[in-house]
Amino acid sequence: MKHHFQNPETAVIHAGQEPDTLYGGVSVPIYQSSTFAFRSAEHGAALFAFEEKGFIYTRIGNPTTKALEDCVAALEGGCGALGTVSGMAAVTTIYTAFLEKGAHVVSTASVYGPSRTVLEKEYARFGVEADFVDTSDLEAVEKTLQPSTKLLFIETPANPTMKVTDLESCARLTRERGILMAVDNTFASPILQNPLALGADIVFHSLTKFLNGHSDVACLGPRAPSQGRLGALSRIIKSSPTCPVEQTNARPGRFDLIRAQGRHRGRPEDDQRRPIMHLSRLARRD
Repeated sequence: MKHHFQNPETAVIHAGQEPDTLYGGVSVPIYQSSTFAFRSAEHGAALFAFEEKGFIYTRIGNPTTKALEDCVAALEGGCGALGTVSGMAAVTTIYTAFLEKGAHVVSTASVYGPSRTVLEKEYARFGVEADFVDTSDLEAVEKTLQPSTKLLFIETPANPTMKVTDLESCARLTRERGILMAVDNTFASPILQNPLALGADIVFHSLTKFLNGHSDVACLGPRAPSQGRLGALSRIIKSSPTCPVEQTNARPGRFDLIRAQGRHRGRPEDDQRRPIMHLSRLARRD
């Protein structure tokens, strides 16, 4: 069942939280099953052919995982979301889905270190080229774009430089050239910034920050505004290995997901409010 939530506070609490159809429980159960039963052989065949929605195998999809995905997709205003075991699992899912030999990437220079390193050291071995620029400088971004550019990869605000990129202006550049734009929205969270509404094609988060904040969940997933792009990302996850190392696309653990769903809106806004209060006090002293 799809719901439209006008307020983020409501979406945080209710998005993805459908009552248990078996017993009516209002909290999402932890589904620890690796496999799921089919009503019939025909039903199983339809699921494997992706002609019907449902669950086959937990690495491909799980009801607990889906609850988190639906919640974050609602917060970002995307058509859907995918949860992965780690931040780099999501980043490499995006790279693998949309890059190929001869492709060129333009990225924020101060992007999260491994997001840059894997392009420079690993994807370069397969013929992918990358340039890293200050994406807060729109002129520098435009000069770096090439006919072979397939992806503009932005982190804003950048951590730790705190440089802010004009997403709407960058989106105009990419739309004119048929380039995808992916945004790491970890630092701002969907409470403070919605990149899809500003023209981004894909937005992703690390749940170790504002979306969870307990430092005990390492899960990040891309959100996409179109079913086609979401399908491309989903195909990578469904065909990926299950080895739970940093840069594979394994799915997150069930207990991690339950903790991640326990977040609320207050923290990002409180963290914005505190420095303003401190600065106001210092200004009054002067």
